[in-house]
Amino acid sequence: MYLSEIQEWVALAYEVHISRAALHQNICNAGITYKLLRRAAAEHDEDFQQEWLQDVNAHFMASQMVFIDETSKDNQTVYRHYGHSIAGHCVTISANFMQGEQYSMVAVLSLDGYDAVCIVLGSVDGEEFMDFIVNDVVHCMFYIFRFLLNCLPAAGHEPLPSGQEHPNPRQLCNSQDTCPSRSN
Repeated sequence: MYLSEIQEWVALAYEVHISRAALHQNICNAGITYKLLRRAAAEHDEDFQQEWLQDVNAHFMASQMVFIDETSKDNQTVYRHYGHSIAGHCVTISANFMQGEQYSMVAVLSLDGYDAVCIVLGSVDGEEFMDFIVNDVVHCMFYIFRFLLNCLPAAGHEPLPSGQEHPNPRQLCNSQDTCPSRSN
């Protein structure tokens, strides 16, 4: 809320008139400071989140989970938005006003590390994201699943010797080049 809005609320709720300067001083004395706003999704539903978390904990193991995130980088992403200085003096940072090339990265992370990564010049659009999910993430997960099924003994056969595993499990499907028969 702005000071004028708080001032109006105090006047209506408590029938007390207070100047903005006095209101600001009271707010500062209470330990409330001016901060950069954090955006939260308007659709956030705490009850639904708790229900989802209970469902995930009941039906999945950590090894079954993968997480996908996107980030981007250009010449301006490293600058701070706030700083400190002596009262009455401006805070200045030497800044490059040329945005330059922007790169975006989408990565899939599991307990084993990064499973797939996509880096593009510019922003990732919906089509590129869907292509990444289908051709890199799902495709790789399919080959890992198929490999695990092939390791299971067939009915009536001797069990696999203990400790038998893929000669290089990190190569199963850890990048675009390692997925067998991937069409580009």
